[in-house]
Amino acid sequence: TGPISADGTAGTTYYSVPAVIITTQKDGTHNHYYGCYRVAQVNVQIADRPLPNPLHMAFAKIYAASSTFDEIMLLDMANKLITPSNLCVA
Repeated sequence: TGPISADGTAGTTYYSVPAVIITTQKDGTHNHYYGCYRVAQVNVQIADRPLPNPLHMAFAKIYAASSTFDEIMLLDMANKLITPSNLCVA
C-alpha cells in the first residue's frame, strides 16, 4: 500500500488506503489491479468498559491494469485516486 490518509466526521474516522493487488492464476499468469479502499472506524466512547472499535470497509474502487505495469507504477496510479481532501474516489 501507499501512504494511508485519515479524516473524520462526527463520531467516525475515515481512512483512504491506496492498494496494489497482483494475483497468480493456476497457469502461472499474473493479473494486476490498483485502486483504493475507504475504511471507516466508529468512535465509541461511552461505556464502563472498553468496547471493540472495529473498522469496516465503506468503499472500494479497484481497476484492472496491464500486466506490463510494475508495482511502483501501479501504486502511483492508486495514489492518484486519493484526492487532496483524503477521499478515495471513483
